[in-house]
Amino acid sequence: MKELQFTVYGVPQPKGSMRCWGKAFEDLLTGRWRVVQTVRAANKKLEPWEAEIRRTLRDLPRVEFFPGPVTVHLDFHLPTLPTRPPDLDKLVRGALDALTGVVWTDDAQVTRLVAVKQRCVEGRPRAVYRITDQPDTMCPKEP
Repeated sequence: MKELQFTVYGVPQPKGSMRCWGKAFEDLLTGRWRVVQTVRAANKKLEPWEAEIRRTLRDLPRVEFFPGPVTVHLDFHLPTLPTRPPDLDKLVRGALDALTGVVWTDDAQVTRLVAVKQRCVEGRPRAVYRITDQPDTMCPKEP
């Protein structure tokens, strides 16, 4: 069984709503107006957080790539009370999306997930990851 454990220090950031910006310009060849849209996360702190996750992975001596289904355990240690924002599901979204293309092909490979949001009592704010591969998760055939 493959396993990858690591800790990312910093305040975990949620990935919530996305913002869309449009810019119109005239196509000089056709004379028609076109709109180019840019979609980014509404949380401006998300990109530095995702970069910190990837940097932590680069600094590990060995990073396993998981081609199949995985189980993920995430422990978020926050400077605020666990009953305050951000929402746990948005923290998970930000934490998993940052691993796409580095640890797995797509976060759709996560078939089991355990996530905990708690107040940071000791040490710095952080996210603790534990990722393991799984045997085939197909349902058995009915008799």
